[in-house]
Amino acid sequence: MNDLIEAIKADLVANLPYLKWVEAIDNELLPPDGVEFPGVGIKDGDESFQSLPSKRDLDQPTLLVVAYQSLTLATPGAAIMGETASLGDAGKGLIEIAKEIRARLNDNRFTTAFGETILWAHIDAIAASETIGNEETGLLIQLKRITVTYRRFS
Repeated sequence: MNDLIEAIKADLVANLPYLKWVEAIDNELLPPDGVEFPGVGIKDGDESFQSLPSKRDLDQPTLLVVAYQSLTLATPGAAIMGETASLGDAGKGLIEIAKEIRARLNDNRFTTAFGETILWAHIDAIAASETIGNEETGLLIQLKRITVTYRRFS
């Protein structure tokens, strides 16, 4: 699972340069204090195994890729729809960010890093956006969860 988190992180950093923060996270509802916007957190999900002949397993890990945008953007709905006129790519909305993450990760088997061991990479779902807040700092954040599932031999 660690290797997939690192591969996703490296891909998003290299290909979506407007993201100001991309890191592994412990809980999508508690992003670290240092999160910058727009940002992405990557969290481990469920992992299931199917026994195959020759003492091999088909490993099916699921990861959450969580896009974050600030709710303090000046225009109502900007965290979802975007505010690129005044902020450029840093003002992209979560709908556009999720679309670009989906384009990067769907069917991306990271063959450079893993060879042909990953058989399948699929975006299972993109959830509705959700608001979270930090009472101590007063920070309001809009987030969007993207569920990615891989299948590989282990």
